[in-house]
Amino acid sequence: SKIELIGKPVTVMHDPDEANKANFIVKEMIAGTLDYCAIPLVSKAGKKIPVQTRIVKSVWNGENAIIGISKDVSSLMESEEKFSKAFYDVPVLFGIVEKDSLNFIEVNETFCDTLGLKLEKIKGKRLNNFIEYNANDERIFLELLEKNNFVKNYKLHCYNSSGSYTLLVSATNILIKRKKHILLSAIDVSEQQKLITELII
Repeated sequence: SKIELIGKPVTVMHDPDEANKANFIVKEMIAGTLDYCAIPLVSKAGKKIPVQTRIVKSVWNGENAIIGISKDVSSLMESEEKFSKAFYDVPVLFGIVEKDSLNFIEVNETFCDTLGLKLEKIKGKRLNNFIEYNANDERIFLELLEKNNFVKNYKLHCYNSSGSYTLLVSATNILIKRKKHILLSAIDVSEQQKLITELII
C-alpha cells in the first residue's frame, strides 16, 4: 500500500538478493549512463513482475524529485519467448538480416544444417558470401519486399560446396531496437523439385 512504501528506499520493491544491483543501476540511471532498469519488481505476495523502469528528473511539491515509471513487460516477454521458440525449434530455415548491410545477425540450427554450414560462416555475412545464386533473384526479391513489405514463397535455386538447393523463401520487414531488419524463412523443396525434374525427363 501507499503507507507501506512512503519513506522506504526503492530497493524495497526488489528481491533482497538483487537490492545492491538495483541500487547501482538506479545511480547509473540518475547519472545518465543507463536508460532503464530491467530488474523485476516484487509484489507483496512475493510474485516477481518483469518490468522496464525509467526515471525522469522533475519537481514534486516544490522540491527536486526523481520520478520512476515502471512498465509491466510480462506480455512482451511472453511474446518474445514464443517467437524464440518458433525461431529456433521449428524445422524451417529462419534468419534475421540487417536491412542496410544485408548481413545476417542470427539464424537457426535448421538454416545451418540444411546448407551444411557452421554458424560462424554465416553470421555477419551476406547470403552471397556463403551460397551461389543468380544476382537477379536478389534484386527482384528485394524489390518485391520494398514494394509489398513482405514476400511469400519466392523460388530460389542456389548451391554451395555442400550441395544444390531449391528453397521457397519468404520475408517480412521488422524493427529490432528501432533499426530495420528482414525476417527470412525458407522451406527446402529440393527433393520435390528433383522428383518433378525426373518425371519431366
